[in-house]
Amino acid sequence: MIRGRLGDGQGNPIVGAQVCIQARTNMAGKKFKLLATTATNSDGHFSYKLKRGASRKIRVVYRDGSFQMSRSLRLKVRGTSTLRVSKHRTRPLKRVRFFGKIPGPHSAGRVVVVYGTVSGAKKRFLVRRAKTNSVGRWRAGYSFTPVPAKTKFVFWAVVPNQNGYPYSQGRSAARYIRVSP
Repeated sequence: MIRGRLGDGQGNPIVGAQVCIQARTNMAGKKFKLLATTATNSDGHFSYKLKRGASRKIRVVYRDGSFQMSRSLRLKVRGTSTLRVSKHRTRPLKRVRFFGKIPGPHSAGRVVVVYGTVSGAKKRFLVRRAKTNSVGRWRAGYSFTPVPAKTKFVFWAVVPNQNGYPYSQGRSAARYIRVSP
């Protein structure tokens, strides 16, 4: 939600003024496009609800004759992946599949990194790197090494910052797998 107040030099509200909301995706070569215009109320306040989407730059513009003022904002949206696992309980040397999807646009051919750790440990380990297909879906497999006792593992998928992908680094919700000897 974008909210603001438009006032004159003395701080008095400007009532009924048209305010333009423009945006451009954080990608090279993209230009600002007009999203909407909104009017100020009796107190000079205005608001506009943005649609979901990629990281972008927002520009709020007010013009009166030759006078123009604008304010720029930066909206950072995390590229969070979904994460699903094929099994929640398994044994060593049995294959487990991880899969998920990242948001678009430009989600094809992107890297997703799956990490894991033992529940309660501070160190993480790299499980697999995966690449997304043409619609942003990815998959990876993993086989556990033998464990001495029943062990609970925690996994999550990270979408790192990538050139040409208009989202900031994000991660999935955690998923758990119990491995029995």
